[in-house]
Amino acid sequence: MATSSSSVDGLISGLDTSTLINNLMAIERQPRDAMDVRRKAQQSAIDSINAITTKLAAVSTAAAALQRPSGWTLRTSTSTNDAVAVASAAAGASVGTLSFTVAATATAHALVTGNSIAATDTVIASGGTLDFTIGGESVSVSVGSGTLQEVSDAINAAGIGIRAAIVNTGSGYRLQLAANSTGAASAFTLDSGIDPVAGSMLVATSGTDARITVGSGPGAYDITSSSNRFAEVLPGVAVTVKSVSASPVTVDIAADGEGLATKVKALVDALNAAIGEVKTRTAYDPATKTAASLNGESAARRLTAALSAAITGPVNQSALVAPGLAGISVDRNGQAVFDKSTFLAAYEKDPAAVERLFTQGATSTGSVQFAFAGDRVAAGTYAVTVDSPAATATQSGYGGGLPALPATLKVRLGDKVASYEVGVSDDLAAVRAGIQSAIDTAGLGIDATEDSGELRFTARVAGLKGSFEVDWDGSGTWVPAAGVDSIGTIDGVTAYGDGTSLTVPAADPRLGGLTVTIETGASGAVGAVTYEPGLAQRLASAIKFATDDDGYLSVATTARQGRIDALTRSIDSYDRRLALRQETLKKQYAALEVALGQMKSQSEWLAGQLSSLYANQSK
Repeated sequence: MATSSSSVDGLISGLDTSTLINNLMAIERQPRDAMDVRRKAQQSAIDSINAITTKLAAVSTAAAALQRPSGWTLRTSTSTNDAVAVASAAAGASVGTLSFTVAATATAHALVTGNSIAATDTVIASGGTLDFTIGGESVSVSVGSGTLQEVSDAINAAGIGIRAAIVNTGSGYRLQLAANSTGAASAFTLDSGIDPVAGSMLVATSGTDARITVGSGPGAYDITSSSNRFAEVLPGVAVTVKSVSASPVTVDIAADGEGLATKVKALVDALNAAIGEVKTRTAYDPATKTAASLNGESAARRLTAALSAAITGPVNQSALVAPGLAGISVDRNGQAVFDKSTFLAAYEKDPAAVERLFTQGATSTGSVQFAFAGDRVAAGTYAVTVDSPAATATQSGYGGGLPALPATLKVRLGDKVASYEVGVSDDLAAVRAGIQSAIDTAGLGIDATEDSGELRFTARVAGLKGSFEVDWDGSGTWVPAAGVDSIGTIDGVTAYGDGTSLTVPAADPRLGGLTVTIETGASGAVGAVTYEPGLAQRLASAIKFATDDDGYLSVATTARQGRIDALTRSIDSYDRRLALRQETLKKQYAALEVALGQMKSQSEWLAGQLSSLYANQSK
């Protein structure tokens, strides 16, 4: 609280009343200042918790890259001859080796004028139009007055998939036309429009597909591509050829241990940064007897213990069991240590065991398969019960014969529609084949079958997402076929289905996000899952329990903020009382000066009266 600077210093008393009031107010302000110190200490603690939480967010990000099997699908690709062919592999690509020779590289079809043309302003298309056949279709291009330059510019501006170039041969010019794409399908012809001065259009390069030959024995086979890139030659693998080679080149796709080691190191580094932040915020300096803002904070101690347990505890579902066997340990100072060479050696020997050491996973019994777990799910065995199994959408029709013609059979799923026009000579088998072809083209995921003289449609996936509708005769009347999702419990907690899967709602504080899949038709007590998180998943879970809205770090922050709010209210109230007290003191000292002034005036008057009396008596 600021003290008034106005002076009430005594003119009569001679007192330094401003200083006197300020000193008195300083004494009265001591309880208020003590509250402010406590408020600042609480804010400093909140700032420290926020700093720790920021470091924990980086740990969560690094853990997310490793806590589920999808994070362990990094691949590396090598080639025995990069000048001939190279490969690229997406995450999750098939691991394997492919040996092949390169019989041909892809080329773009190109034409050139047969004659040399004197100048770029020479007219070579006096009719003003060129007629092409491109991809089996006729295309015309207007070329103005038809000079060489105008022809080239018009073709390039037409957007027909052909680029034109004027080539200076040293003794004149030639017009060269080349397809924008490569491969046999890039072939085109210039059918009419070029004047004799330019000569006939000749093939400069024939558009050809790239071709590789896999193997060399009786089982050798060719793979072609319209470009030099062979996409999905192995699942998730693309091969790009650069030159023809009769010598075999081998590309190898392998798990990327180095890339995974980099991800694990990033996790360890982030974890150490978080642990270091906790140590800094809870430190005590005995030399200066100074404690950091979270010294003695139980939530900070709990966090340190949880992080340490997450990376040191055994993972029994991994063949390695101990994190140390994959290069993860904790030193005597509480810092995490990553030994890259140990990790790579373990991964090369047993990739699955190392992966399982980090990720979430479970064993299952009965008709249950583990799918996924939220970060709050703890290790344990959870029984699964199906109260209502999933049902697959089905619908049958035409049991009384095909509809009167004309009739169009339609099947709709979401915004996708497949239709088939029923023909005069069609029987049930023909209609089934026709509508199935339309369904497959539309990508509806429905099977059409003949069943006891009826046409039956069945969704390929169980549950509500497989629901569809059928218009049997094209009249616009859509008959629904609804699938039903499963409903059940996991460890007594209600779980909701998506087809044959069951998921505990994410809001559940204990099992939120736990998901299992159930065999179609299974109901009742169908089995159990025994879940065990690996160390990356355990770190993610430990941080979740600390930083969620109801996490202990969040609770500590909320409690301290509550104290800050209460102290702020008390300080504001105290400030108001101090302001009133200061004004009262000013008035009291001002009144004292007035009283002293009056007394001085009275004293002077009496002195004057006495002086006059004495003077009169002396006469």
